[in-house]
Formats: sequence, structure tokens, C-alpha cells
Amino acid sequence: MFALGILALGGLCLVYQDSILGRPPAWPEDFVAGSAIGLLSGVLCILSAMAILLNRRPGIGALTIVACIVLFTVTRLIFFYKGDWLNSFKTMTLLGGALIVIRSTDDLFDAKTRKAFLFAGTFFLAS
Repeated sequence: MFALGILALGGLCLVYQDSILGRPPAWPEDFVAGSAIGLLSGVLCILSAMAILLNRRPGIGALTIVACIVLFTVTRLIFFYKGDWLNSFKTMTLLGGALIVIRSTDDLFDAKTRKAFLFAGTFFLAS
């Protein structure tokens, strides 16, 4: 279910040419790379969701989703935050889901690291 949602969000990133994971604030008017970042995040999310759905290295797919959320959403929230707590919580929920998907795979990390991902993912989902 998580991968289907990310697949749809990746499609929306392509349609709107903006990275919309967690609904970060809008880019500043003078920032010209916003549409390129949106297209990149859309393609990465679609490929990652397909990797999870097809069970082809789902850990790498989920780790890529975590990277997209951190790079394209969390950094925007840090630099352009405008008191929008609701979208900040959406971002944490998506991040938590991706961390739990990493935990459910055993192709990348040892058991101790996967347990840490489970704890962090549960924490973000509960926030």
C-alpha cells in the first residue's frame, strides 16, 4: 500500500513538475531548478515504488524514497518553513513508512540496523 501511494505521488510530481512529497512550501520565485527537481523526484519515486512492488531490491527503493524525502522536502521545510505543522507531520509520516519498508527487507542491512530503522519509522509514524 505504501508503494502504491508513493507511485501516485511520483506521478503527481511529474504532472506538476514539483516535488510534492509531504507538501513542502513553495520554492522562492527566483529559484529556477524547482521543475527539474520535481521531475527528478517524480522519476525516482516511481522507480523506487516499482522496485518495492516488484520485490526487486525493495530496500534500495525504500532508501531512495527516504533520500528523496530528506533532500527535496525536509531541506525545504528547514529553509522555507512558514509554520505549516500539518505538512511537516505528513512528511514525517511518509518518512516513517519508508523506514519501516526498509526494515521489512533484508537485502541491505544487518539485523541491528534494521531494528533501528523500525524504531525510527515507528517514531515518525507516531508523531
